Amino acid sequence: MKNIFLFILFLLPLESLAQDIIVLKNDSKIKCNVTEVNQTAVNYTKIEEQRPTYTVLTSNVSYIQFNSGRIDSLNEYRMLNDEKLINLAESDSLDAYSMGLSDGFKSYDAGSLQGATAITTFLLPPVGLATTIVSSGIPPRVDHLMQKNYSNKYYKKGFQDGSMLKKRKKAWKGFGTGFGVLIGVAVILGLSAG
Repeated sequence: MKNIFLFILFLLPLESLAQDIIVLKNDSKIKCNVTEVNQTAVNYTKIEEQRPTYTVLTSNVSYIQFNSGRIDSLNEYRMLNDEKLINLAESDSLDAYSMGLSDGFKSYDAGSLQGATAITTFLLPPVGLATTIVSSGIPPRVDHLMQKNYSNKYYKKGFQDGSMLKKRKKAWKGFGTGFGVLIGVAVILGLSAG
């Protein structure tokens, strides 16, 4: 039984806990340790290395997700339909909300929530279900969403709603994974016992 439990732990996706992620505008990701962010560049080192320091221009960065979960979007300007650059402070409410919803869903991670609900559900299914229901109803902490306070309240509301949708999705995905693994283990044990 102990070997089966260890095998299942290896099946669950585990991400490195001490890393930042720089997401570029072309949707590629750089897993690193961010050392400095200024108006023109983001300086970083590769994971588990102190040197050398690499640089990426802020104009190429969509956002940075720090290992604490906080998101830094770097500026208030966003692309609308990949055609024109708009200032969200001047955009209409529907466009701003839609962009915020999309950005919030894309950038909020909630990976640890997915793993926690999967493990809890595997070990204690009723507690896993209760944890999933409760955690999927609690909005993400605002300090984990973005560093800057955007002047457009509709974008901010959309961003928070998009992050909440992602959090719910990750919580229920973790529950499904944990329950699926539990059923699989029960079937394997039943077949091996009979």
